[in-house]
Amino acid sequence: MEEKLEDTKNRYTKSFNEVQSYISYIERFFLSSILNDDDANAMSQTLVKDSSISSIQKNYSLIEQEIKYYIKQKQTEYDTIGIDIITDNITNSDAPTPDGDIVLFLCQKIRDGKREKQTLIKEAKSIAETLSIIKGDLIDGERFCAINDSPELIEHLVDSALAEEDLYLKNKTLAKIDYAEDSLNAVRLFDLNNPMNIYRQSFIQIMTFFDSTVFEVAEICMSHNFFTWLKHFDNINIKTHDLAAQGSFERFQTTQIRQFLKNCYVKDLVTIFHQIDPNLFLYDGEDSFKTIREMINRRNAHIHNNGVADNTYIEEFNIFGANIGDFLVIDRKYLTDVGNITNKFIRNIELTEPEE
Repeated sequence: MEEKLEDTKNRYTKSFNEVQSYISYIERFFLSSILNDDDANAMSQTLVKDSSISSIQKNYSLIEQEIKYYIKQKQTEYDTIGIDIITDNITNSDAPTPDGDIVLFLCQKIRDGKREKQTLIKEAKSIAETLSIIKGDLIDGERFCAINDSPELIEHLVDSALAEEDLYLKNKTLAKIDYAEDSLNAVRLFDLNNPMNIYRQSFIQIMTFFDSTVFEVAEICMSHNFFTWLKHFDNINIKTHDLAAQGSFERFQTTQIRQFLKNCYVKDLVTIFHQIDPNLFLYDGEDSFKTIREMINRRNAHIHNNGVADNTYIEEFNIFGANIGDFLVIDRKYLTDVGNITNKFIRNIELTEPEE
């Protein structure tokens, strides 16, 4: 039974550490991606100026405003880029072609800042003439010569290059919009007022682990020391025929333990643990019972009332002095305290000898 208890305690510690590792990874990954992105400063100077989680939380409203404005600007750019329909797909053939080579050459010129059509026509004539001389005797040579001799072909290739670059710019702008929207969603993960922020979700996860672990260790402790625990539950009438139907005291005990636990909430079991041994709650030399009860109440408020303090939260263990209607924030420090304090309580639990 001691081994089972130790295994249960170890699983809780592992679960808590995994959540902490997850939080740290998300924080590091987000900050490194922002710091290494060339467009980050254009997207939000506030975000780049002081790239820390605390700064993001402090300046969230301004960062959100800057990113939304950046997205609006890029959306306007995207909408103003017109694309002429070029149906021959010159640069997307399986093998290089003379037409494709010239279009790719022109695309590079456009990216270098040469976008005026007549300038590009001169560039196209020049490269076509050069290639017709260099490759005139090769398989593609005739096509380069034909391009060089046809003003219509030259203009068509220039139009193709302009359309190709417009499509490139449109896709590039769209990628920036997508990245900015992803960044905004990522920033929201750290906004303490956002119901989906990683600290709130992790808090609920840890408290769910805590809830199930308390029930598991309570069942183990009750099985080991049944009568010490029995006096902490309400009196019940047990019929002798029901007792006889169990066939053995061990089976009766198991049935009663499960029935008792079925009628309990985690707060009830925590209270019983405190009644049996207040020293289980010692954390840094102080009794953490009220702190743990507040954590349970805060978890309930987040699950049942969207994180807003209600009468149930205010009435008991309101150690932070919240008022009705206050949003009960879960930040990094509070989350760490939840893990450390609850883990210490769980680790303190040991099997005790039955009272004589």
